[in-house]
Amino acid sequence: MYTRQVDERELELRVSGKLYKDALVMYDRETGTLWTQVDGQALRGPLAGKRLVAVPAMQTTWRVWKRLHPNTLVLRKPATVRGSPYDDYFADSNRRGLFGTRGDSRLEGKTLILGIHSGEEAVAIPLATLEKKPLLEITLAGQPVVVFYSRVSLTPAVFRARLDDRTLSFRLVSKEKETFLEDAETHSLWLPLEGRAVRGPLTGRKLEPVPYMRSYWYAWSAYRPKTRLVQ
Repeated sequence: MYTRQVDERELELRVSGKLYKDALVMYDRETGTLWTQVDGQALRGPLAGKRLVAVPAMQTTWRVWKRLHPNTLVLRKPATVRGSPYDDYFADSNRRGLFGTRGDSRLEGKTLILGIHSGEEAVAIPLATLEKKPLLEITLAGQPVVVFYSRVSLTPAVFRARLDDRTLSFRLVSKEKETFLEDAETHSLWLPLEGRAVRGPLTGRKLEPVPYMRSYWYAWSAYRPKTRLVQ
C-alpha cells in the first residue's frame, strides 16, 4: 500500500497490463509514468526516479480487523465476483510468475515470506519461521524492530522498538487468556497487533508501525537481491 501523492500532486493509479520482473506495473493517469507494484518506484515517464511512500497496512481476517477498527467502511464486491482467478496459480508450487522466474536459491521460489525494507536494506522472514517463533527482534537499517505473528489469525505486525530515544525489548506473556507483549524495561503490557500499551507505566503509548509485505520469495528477491534472510 502506498500514498498517491508525489511532489504535492495527487495521482490516480491504474493497472498498465505490463510486467517488470514478473510483477504487475501500474501507471498514473496524470503523467503516464509507469510504477512498480513491489517497491513503488517510477520506472519510466516524466516522474521516473520518484518513489511512492509505503503506508503500513495489515493483511488479516475480517474478524480481527473489525475488532481493531469497528468503524471501518467496506468495499463490497459485485455479487458476480466469486473466488479468485489465481487459485490454480497459488496451488501450483512450480508456477513462478509468467516467465517461471527462478529467484534466489536460498529458499524455494514460492516460499511465503514477510518482507520488510528501509531504504536499500531489506529483511525477509519465512512465514514458516514465524509459525515456530512468533516474536522476533531484528535490526533494520541500524534501527531495532519487533516482529509479531498471530498463529491464530495468521496476521503479522511489525513495529519500531524505540520510544522516546529508548530501545525496548519484548517477550510474549499470557494474561487472562490473552497474549501480550511485555517490555523488559518498564514491564508494560502491549497489544501485539496494535503496538499499544494497555497496562503499566507506558499505558496509552503506541509503537510506530513499519510497512511490510507478504510475498513469494522469488518475487521479493528479484527486486531486492541483497535481502538479509532471517530463519
